[in-house]
Amino acid sequence: MVKYLLILFLFLFSCTSNESNDYEVLEGISIFGIDLSHHNSNIKWNELDVSFVYLKATEGSTYQDIKYLEYRDSCIKNNIPVGAYHFFTSSPGIKQFKNFQNVTKGKFNLIPVIDVEKCKIPKKQLQQELCIWIRACYNTYNTYPIIYTSEAFYLKYLSDNKLIIKCNVWFGDIDKHVIKIPHIMRQSEIKKIKGSKYPIDCDLLYVSLDDIKLKN
Repeated sequence: MVKYLLILFLFLFSCTSNESNDYEVLEGISIFGIDLSHHNSNIKWNELDVSFVYLKATEGSTYQDIKYLEYRDSCIKNNIPVGAYHFFTSSPGIKQFKNFQNVTKGKFNLIPVIDVEKCKIPKKQLQQELCIWIRACYNTYNTYPIIYTSEAFYLKYLSDNKLIIKCNVWFGDIDKHVIKIPHIMRQSEIKKIKGSKYPIDCDLLYVSLDDIKLKN
């Protein structure tokens, strides 16, 4: 019962908050995209039939994905809307954001994504450091990031924080058919598509592509 009351609260909050990124979910419509990192190779960029690509840029306060710049430039060359994501760890949030900012240098056109899937520090500390990253993102790009996570992790570690729930959510729950928490994107499957030699992460966006584009 408590779980469903929490879900109802999150839905009502997302509908009434003036500061969150509120978008209209497209009824019965989904937009196909993919997300990639250095683990994905042999991409034929001119053959991809996708509406957007998210690329791993950084992890923690020091790691930088070795393929990010190459893949970003390939997206730009082929006129594919491209965004960057950061994998969040237990190091200080401001150092993690500076790592992300230094690597990406703002040369992407989709709202930044922060991937939060693990908690190796106390929940309160995790939320504090994540909120630092979120505020830095908002101050830099004038938008809250999209949070990539699982439904279970979101409910356990993130859903009771007023700042965190202002961020739109991208769920990675491939095996769950119904997710009751409001979200704008979901990883749908891992498979080979035209332009990829090996299986890659495939995603469905449930709002307009313009809604996740950075505003100049």
